[in-house]
Amino acid sequence: MVEAFGPDPFMGFAHIRFLNHLHTWTIPIMIGAYLKYRGELVFGFKILLIFIISCWWSLVFASDARGTSLGLLISLFLVIILYKKNAVEYLKYFTITALIGLAVYYAGFHLFHDTGGKVILTRTGTTGRLELWAAAFEYIKQYPLSGLGPMHFSNLQNPYMISSPHNMYLLWGAEWGLPALFDLMISGAILLVKWIKVTYNKATNFNISLTASLLAVLVHSNFSGLFISPLSQLMGCLIIGIIIGHYYKYINKDIFLIETPSKPIQKIIGCILLVVSILTFSIFVTQLPDLNDRREKFKEETNTARIYPRFWDQGFIGND
Repeated sequence: MVEAFGPDPFMGFAHIRFLNHLHTWTIPIMIGAYLKYRGELVFGFKILLIFIISCWWSLVFASDARGTSLGLLISLFLVIILYKKNAVEYLKYFTITALIGLAVYYAGFHLFHDTGGKVILTRTGTTGRLELWAAAFEYIKQYPLSGLGPMHFSNLQNPYMISSPHNMYLLWGAEWGLPALFDLMISGAILLVKWIKVTYNKATNFNISLTASLLAVLVHSNFSGLFISPLSQLMGCLIIGIIIGHYYKYINKDIFLIETPSKPIQKIIGCILLVVSILTFSIFVTQLPDLNDRREKFKEETNTARIYPRFWDQGFIGND
C-alpha cells in the first residue's frame, strides 16, 4: 500500500497545502460524526472508522502541516474551555486518533519504507510569510478605505508577484479596505457567539465538532488561504451550511421568510439589475473573439508555455 503512494503521496492536489486545508475542516467533523453514530455501529466498523480518521491524521504529519496542527490544537483548547465536561469525549477521541495517526505516519512513511513524507516539526522558518504580510500592510496603507478591489492581490501588475498574503484578514483588508474588514470581523464574531450560546445548552459531540472545525479554520486562515482555495471554499460552504441549519432548528425559526407581494420599487430594482446583467453579458461576449490574442499576451508576459485550466494552477490573473 505504501508503494502505491510512490514518491509523492499527495498526488491529485495542485499544492500540498490545499490538502491540509481539507484536513483542518474535516478532522473535527469526522471525529464528531463517529461519536454521533458509534452507538449504531458494530465493533468492527467502529475500528475501521477510527483507523480511517487516524490515516487522515497521518497525512497531516507526513506533510508537516504546521498551520493545520496549530489550528486543530487551539480549537481543541477552546472547545474544552467553552463546553467544559461536555467536550471530554471529543478530547478523548481527538487524542486517540491523533496518536494512532502518528504511529501510522512513522510506520508507513519512515519505518517500513521512506516514501517522501516530511519529518514533522522540523520547519522553523516563516516560508516568506513575513514578507507577504508586509506587502499586504503596504497595500492597506495605500488604499485603507476602498482596498485594491476583489482578486487584485493576484493581478500580474502586482509588483510583489504574489497571489495571496497567506492571511485571510490581511487579504480582505488589502482587497476590500478596512471598513469592510472590520464589518466582516464584527459580524462574524457576533454570529459565532450566537452559535456558541445556542449550542452551549445543546452540547452534543457533533455540535462541539462543528465549533471545533470552524475555530480551527479561523486560526489556520491566519497562515494560509483557506478562504480562497476552491476545495476549501466548497468544504466551508457545506460545513457552514450545516451550522446554519442546526442554528435555526435550535431557535425554532424558519430560515426563509414567507414571500410577500412585490412592491413597485422592488420591481424597478429588479428590472434595473436585469438590464445591467444583459449589458454585462453583452460586453463579455464581445471579448471572446480576442481570447486567443489575450492568451498569447499572457504567455509572453508571464514566460509560461501554457494556460492552465484552473486559477490556482496559474497563480495570477490579468494582463492589462
